[in-house]
Amino acid sequence: MTDIPRTARSGIFQTLSLTFILSVTGCVHAQVLHHHPDHLHNPVHAEIITKHFGDTDVEFEHNVIILTKDNFYYMVGAHEILLALFGVSWDPKYNEVLSEFERAAGILQKDHPSMCLGRMDVSEHPEIVKKLDVRGEEPQFMFFYKNRAYAFEHSWKAEAIVKELIKRQEAAWYPPQNLPEHLPELAKADIERTVTSKDFSVIIYYSPTRLSSYRLLMELENALATINVPDTFFKVNIADSKDLRTVLGVPPVIKIYRKGKSYDYKGPKVTKGMVTYLRSQMQPPFVRLNTPKEVEDFLTKHQDKPTVLGYFETEKLPQFRLFTEAANTLRGDLYFVLVRQYIPTMGWEEHADSEKWRVGVILPKRDSDPDIVVAKDISQSKENMRSLEELLAFISFKSIPVVGHRTKKNKDTTYNRKPLLVGYMNVDWSKNGEKETLFVRHRIAQIAVQYPVSQITFTISNANDFKDEMQRFGLKDIGKDTELQLGIFGSDGEMYPLVTEARITSAVIQDFVKQYFEGKLIPYYRSETPLSEAENTDAVKILSAKEFDQVVIKSEKDILLSFCHPLCKVCKTLEESMLKIAEKKDYTGVQFLAMDTSLNDPPASYAVKTYPTLYMATPKNKSAPIKYNGKDYTTKELYKFLDKHVSSPRVLAKTEL
Repeated sequence: MTDIPRTARSGIFQTLSLTFILSVTGCVHAQVLHHHPDHLHNPVHAEIITKHFGDTDVEFEHNVIILTKDNFYYMVGAHEILLALFGVSWDPKYNEVLSEFERAAGILQKDHPSMCLGRMDVSEHPEIVKKLDVRGEEPQFMFFYKNRAYAFEHSWKAEAIVKELIKRQEAAWYPPQNLPEHLPELAKADIERTVTSKDFSVIIYYSPTRLSSYRLLMELENALATINVPDTFFKVNIADSKDLRTVLGVPPVIKIYRKGKSYDYKGPKVTKGMVTYLRSQMQPPFVRLNTPKEVEDFLTKHQDKPTVLGYFETEKLPQFRLFTEAANTLRGDLYFVLVRQYIPTMGWEEHADSEKWRVGVILPKRDSDPDIVVAKDISQSKENMRSLEELLAFISFKSIPVVGHRTKKNKDTTYNRKPLLVGYMNVDWSKNGEKETLFVRHRIAQIAVQYPVSQITFTISNANDFKDEMQRFGLKDIGKDTELQLGIFGSDGEMYPLVTEARITSAVIQDFVKQYFEGKLIPYYRSETPLSEAENTDAVKILSAKEFDQVVIKSEKDILLSFCHPLCKVCKTLEESMLKIAEKKDYTGVQFLAMDTSLNDPPASYAVKTYPTLYMATPKNKSAPIKYNGKDYTTKELYKFLDKHVSSPRVLAKTEL
């Protein structure tokens, strides 16, 4: 656990804010904001475009408008083109995108000042976010053209943003239009009959009251004008269908159906990308190859992910249907090849088979280690394959190599199971670097082969791509004296680093894994230096990660614990409400605590996915605390939460009796 010195601050958290009021030419000239546009004609977006502000000071930072609830409608109405970025300031991905966004704004300000870029913190303006139907806290673009909102799913690199905006400014560019004739309405009662009667069909489930539904409908309708396949694509209004919303989630949701079986839509949400994706989905999920030479050529050319081979004496076998369903389920994740004849030389060691059919998984050459003889308990063969789940499980296990290359792209799919050992190193598959990469990986492979995939997964990751993870593990950067660093993502959600100054040999790796399974490793948490009692005098105490076990887990009191970030302005409301309640001392059995997660890491059982996050932990549920799921952090709502969950009721003042 690393101590991070505490800097002086007022209250629980301190926020550093750097904003500027700019008055220059073009987009950022204050005077261009003093007119009222007269082309507010779209009734669908009336709630967005008809609200105006008079003379308003608009803040800019690095040529990007800081959009707020007070200026948003006015700015959208005042500019023909405005690209907005939505996100939360504490998200590293958002800040990475924002850096490129600001760079793009600088380029446009110089060469195309009429085009504006703005950003909005979704945590500060929930009312705007709700009306625009911005989902989640992932960075999201929205393109406004003549007061109407459109999708903008392009590369977030500065040059790509500028190129696309310049394209959209040209006279020949037209935004997606509503083309309802391409997307007939389907009644709820007709869904099952329609999708089961067709080999392929697509349904978009939407709500006319949600702007995101309107935007996605336009993009899909324009895609269908290009695809031009009638009686295949449909829309279903689920605004009044609580049962469908419960099953599907918040609309809009696109589902692909093949003979009635449902598959998730995983493609882009803009017209051009939808055309390409949907056309690919209409093709067979596997490639048919006839000769050994064709198979060998295919495997040689497709070395970026595993290939699943299937041989069937006849396509009437039930296993062929399962193979087809598996190929549809894993489209884009793996290659699927249907071979006309069984080819013994193709490496079917990892297979499920019978006399009439066989399924095997062929790994890319770089994922195989010729010096490793796979132990028998790694292999698996089955005489029968009766369910899709069984086949998918087989393919999933067999597509994971002894030591695979884990990347940003596959970390949440192929390598999402725990426990997971990651070796951070310089992964270089070029001619100059491949030999060294294989040499270092071989050390891990010598140990990995001793454990079944079902017990633990072994991987390597390029250190430069995962610096954030290495910091979270408390690991040093890779350098001349450090060619390999190890960490284990535990099945309990904790992170266990290998702490050693010695060279990491196979023997060291073996001991590290052994200690993990024996429960001897200690998870790593960043921690600031705990405050002394003389320093920590507020009614809401500041908590460091180093104190967590003693102050929270071992305490006999109820604990109300907030997790906040200095960049989260909404956290200030929670801070003030907690302080008011704590100072009244109505809850004698409750200890009020606050943790700054920019300096501290909480245990996995107190997961923090957004800010602020609030937990109530009683002596009976310290390992499974109760999360506050509301969005209102006023004292009134916190009193309700406390009264519902505290072990001992609060002592009411006489005026409340």
